[in-house]
Amino acid sequence: MRSRAGIGPTRLSRSVNSERGWRPSKHGLLVAALSSLAAAGFQVVAEGVVIRPEASDARRHATCFAPKEDVIEITFSDVNMNMMADMVFRDFLVTPRVKELEGRRVRVTGIMFSEGESLKTDNFYLLKNKECKFGRGGQADHLFMVKVKDNKKVKLRVDSLTVEGTFHLNPQAGPDGNTWSVFDLLDAVAK
Repeated sequence: MRSRAGIGPTRLSRSVNSERGWRPSKHGLLVAALSSLAAAGFQVVAEGVVIRPEASDARRHATCFAPKEDVIEITFSDVNMNMMADMVFRDFLVTPRVKELEGRRVRVTGIMFSEGESLKTDNFYLLKNKECKFGRGGQADHLFMVKVKDNKKVKLRVDSLTVEGTFHLNPQAGPDGNTWSVFDLLDAVAK
């Protein structure tokens, strides 16, 4: 099963017998390396010509091998499940990226929103941007429910806020029966 150039699947497994014992052929190593790069999201155009993946793809592949203790820098694009406004959450909406982040420590920047009248709070919503709605007419995957570590109070802010916390998928329905919130950031620290 060889191709025109004499390179085929059998070439990958064939080894060269040398004085030092069996070792893989140089061509077999090159093909294996290019295959690994392709599997990691790099585009292999021709033998020896590799195009780097998009930045978001590189970040996605890099974080899937990150140790559990590391904090993963994410954006709202990382957790986008294409939910429409005023819809009910369904399990099939969960993306592989959201599954990968479950239980991991993440850092995300957004806009703080609180339903209370107090100037300090230990629970608030982190919205994607100032135009995002919470509740009726809002997209549930465009916000995080933040629960601050040790119930410490965070001063309300009108500008962007970076929050670090443990990511959890936790769909919450509003009084209208639609899903209003999908993600939690637990034991959060505002920076």
